[in-house]
Amino acid sequence: MQDFERAASEYYQEQLREFFASNLYKKRSGSQRFEEALSEFSSMIEGLSKMNSVFITNSISYWGLQAYKDYLEKRTINHNLQSSKRSETFHSVRNFVKKFSQPKELEQKKIIAPEKHYRIARRIDNWEEINKKRKLTGQKGEEIAVAIEQAFFESINRKDLADKIRHVAVEDGDGLGYDVLSFFEDGRKKYIEVKSTTASLGSSYFLSSNELGFLKDHNEDAFIYRILVTNDVPEVTTYSSSEVLEKNEIIPVQYIVSGK
Repeated sequence: MQDFERAASEYYQEQLREFFASNLYKKRSGSQRFEEALSEFSSMIEGLSKMNSVFITNSISYWGLQAYKDYLEKRTINHNLQSSKRSETFHSVRNFVKKFSQPKELEQKKIIAPEKHYRIARRIDNWEEINKKRKLTGQKGEEIAVAIEQAFFESINRKDLADKIRHVAVEDGDGLGYDVLSFFEDGRKKYIEVKSTTASLGSSYFLSSNELGFLKDHNEDAFIYRILVTNDVPEVTTYSSSEVLEKNEIIPVQYIVSGK
């Protein structure tokens, strides 16, 4: 192991240990606070995994991440189980009320493009219809973004554009600076970087240097789709490139050190 890799490993493993001990160890599952801690811990592990991939000694074992990943998977499953048990009665009552409170004839709403419709965080309106069209995988947030875009164009009778939408992160791999290639109504390309969370839409998220550079180069046609993935109906909020760059503090958290 290179000296600088060992130093980085020791520093970030200490950060993981402190966060783990303070927020997760022997903490009870099922609460909102625990869910936020799980999400933050998952983001930390994801960031360190990406950092590890650029090091010379490219082995996850040096970081001690696998044990944390195994722990995270088990606690996430248990947390979701506890949450679903606690909310079962609430969902039953809510569904009963919804059934008898909805008017028989709903006034037709104006169809608004996703990047405008979800500027204010909201639950996906037609989630049941969208979810029927595809089996969501582990990349739920990106799959949801693709589904939202396709559903929008189908709703305005633009199947030609719906068919062109591509999940480039899967089809072409990471590295382009965005996850989904979509379009505006006039046919111009729209680039979407998806940032999923299981905690809250207001929580912090990671941007790679490539993603940040792409946002800077595509000020008018690049967007961040922040997607809250839950056991119920997901929530979405969208940000334009300029909003991300001008209204947020973007903090560098890692560097590559090479010989001169």
